[in-house]
Amino acid sequence: MAQGTHQTGIAHVNGTELYYEVAGTGHPFTLIHGLLLDRRSWDDQFELFAQQYKVLRYDVRGWGDSAQEEAEPPFSPRQDLLSLLHYLNIEKTYLLGLSGGGTFALDFTLEHQDKVDALILVSSDPSGYAPPMTDAIQTFAGRYYGALQQKDSAGAVEATVRFWTDGPRRAPEQVDAQARARITTMSMQQIERHGDFMAHEQHMIPLEPSAINRLAEVRVPTLIVVGDEDVPQVIEAAGILEQGIAYHERDATPSWNAGIGAGAQHRRGRANPVVWSPRKPARLLTTNDGGRESGRACARCELAALCWLHGMSILKKKHLFRK
Repeated sequence: MAQGTHQTGIAHVNGTELYYEVAGTGHPFTLIHGLLLDRRSWDDQFELFAQQYKVLRYDVRGWGDSAQEEAEPPFSPRQDLLSLLHYLNIEKTYLLGLSGGGTFALDFTLEHQDKVDALILVSSDPSGYAPPMTDAIQTFAGRYYGALQQKDSAGAVEATVRFWTDGPRRAPEQVDAQARARITTMSMQQIERHGDFMAHEQHMIPLEPSAINRLAEVRVPTLIVVGDEDVPQVIEAAGILEQGIAYHERDATPSWNAGIGAGAQHRRGRANPVVWSPRKPARLLTTNDGGRESGRACARCELAALCWLHGMSILKKKHLFRK
C-alpha cells in the first residue's frame, strides 16, 4: 500500500514473509534494527532520513510483523536482505545497523560488497567477537535467564533494558522516557513471542569465516558510532572495528572510521550529534551537550549519519573518494 512516497508491504522472499516500509526519494538507505527490537526502533530517524534518501526499514525474519515459522529451519538473514533488495529493485544501498543489526550489516557487507555504498555501525560488534565475561554481564545474564525460568517476561525485559538501554552508569530516569518506553514495548513483544531471543538466533546460518577475522576485507566507506555511556564491551568492540576496517585511496587520502558519541548509551532512541569535518576525513568529532539532557532535539545520532553521508558525497564529486 502506498501513501505519497510512503509504501508498506509484505515481501514474500527467500521462503519467508518480511514486513517493510519505504519512504522518500534519492539514494537508497537501509536501516536494520537490533535484537529484541523491530523497525519501530527507527521511528525517530525514519522520516528525517526520508527527507534526503529513499529509506527502507524492515522487520528481520522472526521479529516485528515479519513471519516466524513454528519449526524454524536454518536461514541466512543476509540472503533475506539480498532478496528483499531485489524485490524492491534496489541495486545498491547505504546500510545502517544498530547493535546486533550492525553485526548483521557488517556480515552482509562482507558477503555482498557490490550492494553496499556505505556502512554505518552503531553500538555494534563484529561477528565472532567474544567479549570478556565481566561481573556486569554475569549479573545481567543471571537476572535475564532467572526471569525467563520463572516465566517472568516483565523481569526479563527490565533486565535487558537496564543493561542495554540505560547502560552501566545511568538510572532509568536519566534516559529519554519516550525512547525507553518504546524499547520496553518492543522487547516485551519479542520475548513473549520467542522466549529466549538467543534460541531464535541459533537458527541463523553464520557468516564463515566470521567478520572479526575479515575486517580488512571491507572495501566500502564505514562509519563507526559508539556512546561513551555504552557497556565497556561494546566500546572495546568499536575499537576493534576501527583498527580493523580501513578504507584507503591509493594515495592514502581518506581512512574512514569514527568517533565516540559523548553521553550516549547502547540502544539509543536519541543520542548526541557528531559533526563530520571535511578537513579531517579520517575521523568524526563529537560535540555539544553530550546528550545528557533527556529529550533534547539536538541530541540525536542521526545527525552523525547525515553529516557523514553528505560529506562523503562531496568527496565523491571532488574525486577524492573512489572505489
